[in-house]
Amino acid sequence: DTKLTIPEIAAELGVSYLLEGSAQKYQDEIKLITQLIDGSTDANIWSQDYTRDFEDVFALQSDIATNVTAKLIGALSASEINKIKKRSTSDVEAYDYFLKGDYLRNRWNKESLEKAIPQFEQAIALDSQYVDSYVGLAYVYIVMGSVWGVYPEDFSLRKSQELLTKALSIDPNHFEGNNVLGANYSFYFWDFDKALYHFNRTREIAGHYGNYALDFLTKMDLEDKAREAIGYYRENEPLNDAYISFEAQLEGLNGNVAGALQILDKEFPLFEGHLFMRECAKLYYTYGEYRKSAMALERMKQSSEVRSPIVVWLEACLSYHAGQPNVEKVTELESMYENKSSGSPAWFLALYYFETENSAEGFEWLQKSYESHEVEMTWLKMEPILEAYRSDPRYRKMYQEMGFIDTSSK
Repeated sequence: DTKLTIPEIAAELGVSYLLEGSAQKYQDEIKLITQLIDGSTDANIWSQDYTRDFEDVFALQSDIATNVTAKLIGALSASEINKIKKRSTSDVEAYDYFLKGDYLRNRWNKESLEKAIPQFEQAIALDSQYVDSYVGLAYVYIVMGSVWGVYPEDFSLRKSQELLTKALSIDPNHFEGNNVLGANYSFYFWDFDKALYHFNRTREIAGHYGNYALDFLTKMDLEDKAREAIGYYRENEPLNDAYISFEAQLEGLNGNVAGALQILDKEFPLFEGHLFMRECAKLYYTYGEYRKSAMALERMKQSSEVRSPIVVWLEACLSYHAGQPNVEKVTELESMYENKSSGSPAWFLALYYFETENSAEGFEWLQKSYESHEVEMTWLKMEPILEAYRSDPRYRKMYQEMGFIDTSSK
């Protein structure tokens, strides 16, 4: 119901062209009316009507994509045409389940992720070769086991690895399959060389890194690669808020805290995604902006009632810096650890004790995090709160045993 003009929409989105369309479905037929519009002049460049059997919806998608792309860039190569016409499934019902699962997955809260699982499972049941659905389901298990603290990490690892292995056995060149498998090798296996291999594969396949590489390349201190990955998402997916927090993180890690805060302050009012709020809350806290950290934390909590370890840790740390230490928050984190909750409770207990200048307790909990193979331990190399302790033998021992990439040779 927008009242904006075409040029205004194009300017707001930062695009040169808009594809406009409407669809009608009657019994087994679908009719599409499409037009390609110049965003700056509102001029019609191309238009076409399509009437097809609904079972031909995949061929219809290919036709529209081919026609539009050809209008924009001229003649297409055979490989480009093949890429457009490649079908992930020929089962319309399976495709419908996948779209629902993908929509729910991208809402990125616990409730929607849980609802996405049966959608992907139904798609796989209808088409056992549907790679996109295996990868989508694997993604859900990784996030639910690492970020949300819903599933045990070993369960998430087993499920996601099974699904990704199956997906890449069907299509070794699947971009998102390699992207998510790279995350698995990093988060769960701590096999950073294999993770880098799969992230490099995404770049070979599509000409750019997968989104999980933003996290990995930053953690590994592969700055040039990280900036390349961030640059791609800034230019091509400006509404993907993940790159913003990593761009700020990278500036802060390189000593430009003022630049990091400038990035966060500019984008914080514009985005409300859970992951973005989570990273804003942590980064604002790390840079001493406690009021802004509390604001981001509150917005994150509004998106879900789940109390993951990072939420409790931030509550504990913000209370401490407000001069009102809250022992109950620390006890809650300890209980999460005892109950083997995912979300890295031991890691966040370690950070809490380092922040409260109790390094003895900090190293005890850091060791427990290491022994529990917690996902957040992958931040050991670059976590700013640990910077003062990097020469400590206890830190050096864990660092060496984790096998981080030697950036001097990459």
